[in-house]
Amino acid sequence: MLQKIYEDLGISSEVYALGESILKELKYNSSKLKGYSIGGAEVSQKHAGFIINKNKATTKEILDLI
Repeated sequence: MLQKIYEDLGISSEVYALGESILKELKYNSSKLKGYSIGGAEVSQKHAGFIINKNKATTKEILDLI
């Protein structure tokens, strides 16, 4: 679906391939962070795209985790 959008916008297939590569790398790296925490903020052990407030995390702790 994303490739179709790129084609409609006139974006080259090389840019599409680079975008796909970056997304795969982000997914791989974020999966290694599952369970990582700073203070009361923790990357979800189930879904790396979610931050859990385990113990009254401060805004700074959440931003540092991101």
